[in-house]
Amino acid sequence: MADTIGTTPPVEGSAADEARDAAVRDLNRLISACDAAAVQRRVGARLDRVLQHALLEESSAADLRVVRPGQPVSRDLRTDRLTVEVDGQDVITRLTCG
Repeated sequence: MADTIGTTPPVEGSAADEARDAAVRDLNRLISACDAAAVQRRVGARLDRVLQHALLEESSAADLRVVRPGQPVSRDLRTDRLTVEVDGQDVITRLTCG
């Protein structure tokens, strides 16, 4: 009788599928790395929802984090995230990736 181990297709939602999906998400995150240099001209502008969307698009970031004065932030490195630092009037003071 022929060996049939490994010939059964994986069940949808299996651990292998979940691992593959996680790997794809990680790869997409690396591919969509942030480019803060592309948005430096926006420093000094007042941040609003329209500008947030423009910043995401122009920087190629997958995520955006707004940091206000005195706000605690995590130190995790995320190459796909644009960090927007604003002053008390929501004027952009700094744009960085991470």
